[in-house]
Amino acid sequence: MAESKRSHSRADRALLAIALFKLAKGGLILGLACGAIRFFHGDVASQVAHWIEQLRIDPDNRLVGALLTKLQLVHTK
Repeated sequence: MAESKRSHSRADRALLAIALFKLAKGGLILGLACGAIRFFHGDVASQVAHWIEQLRIDPDNRLVGALLTKLQLVHTK
């Protein structure tokens, strides 16, 4: 009987760990979603250009230029 209680206790702790992990993951996803909504209410291309400048990435790079061109097409509408 003592072994039965011990296995239930282990199972309860495992379920609690899973629940806490899923809660943390859900909170992280919610935070990212709120950040994305806030990000897209502004000028996306200028934000990315600012990041490129801050990270000292060559803005004349072919791939970076293509990215900035595509981002200029994004509108808040």
